[in-house]
Amino acid sequence: MAESPSRRAGGLLVCTLLALLPLSAGAEEGAPLADFRRVELRVSADFIADCQTRSTQITCKVNEVPREFSQLMFGLRGGTLAGVELLPKPDGTAQVRFSLKRTELRFQDGMLDGPRRWVIEIGLPAILIAPVQEQLPFRPYRVRTADLGLALPPANVQPLPMRGEPERRYQTCYAAFVEQRYDDAVEQCARVDPEHADSSAARMARKITAEAWVERASPNSTDDLPAISQALAAAESDATDPVEKVRYALLAAQVLEKLGYLNRAELHLDTRRPAYEGTPAEPYLLAGRARMLMMVGDFESARRLLEQLRALPGTSPTIGSALIALAGIAYEEG
Repeated sequence: MAESPSRRAGGLLVCTLLALLPLSAGAEEGAPLADFRRVELRVSADFIADCQTRSTQITCKVNEVPREFSQLMFGLRGGTLAGVELLPKPDGTAQVRFSLKRTELRFQDGMLDGPRRWVIEIGLPAILIAPVQEQLPFRPYRVRTADLGLALPPANVQPLPMRGEPERRYQTCYAAFVEQRYDDAVEQCARVDPEHADSSAARMARKITAEAWVERASPNSTDDLPAISQALAAAESDATDPVEKVRYALLAAQVLEKLGYLNRAELHLDTRRPAYEGTPAEPYLLAGRARMLMMVGDFESARRLLEQLRALPGTSPTIGSALIALAGIAYEEG
């Protein structure tokens, strides 16, 4: 039986949500693997993609837009194999259009479980000789994906005792957020206590505003980025505990990541680190930066951060994740 392209192009997937497998440095010019890309995009359990190919144009009808779709665009941006475009529709469905840049290239996709992933492969016919399947390393045993993940401290937003009009307005704002009416939440929270910015209701409303902006952020537009950044900075300032504060620094990086600005996201976390050094929030920030560095392929810098994270005292869950990620990097480097 012919060996599948997934086996021959194997390598450990070290990113949690999306893995774009780069060429090895020693790939020979003209070799089939030099014209192969595989992208794995984590999706919901009921995600469906129906792809139709016409010449070099592939149109995939999807029943929902994956939350991390921007990373697919980031992965293919500037490449020589294909372009990708997202066309969302008002009902929540969308079309994903791929444009192959050479007529001899082929496209195939498939769904894999454990976790659920939409897998896209682009390459020459000599490579795409078998359906999409699980990717195995060159070694004869299976290795699970190293999953560092984005560890976020929990959000500290909750109802307040009814003491007056500001608390009543806050309850309206809070209810809109809980019911996932994020546009309404942003509007209602702005009315909570505009004359007393330091009141508990106003501070809590600003945190909900930041959370709502993150939820409503679109991966296809930067129009709201200034408002989102301002809301997250205000929430970080209002929070009183370092672990609560770092949540909003990480959310700011998450928004940049969603837009495809991975380097800006990593730089943002780097600039925020001095504020959290020596606090219980430091493991979260180190893990967040390491994850970004792994996603852009800077494994050496990621290794240094993960070693620092592993050496920190305490029992933060991110420390255990760092050990797993370090093992993944070691395996990736052989």
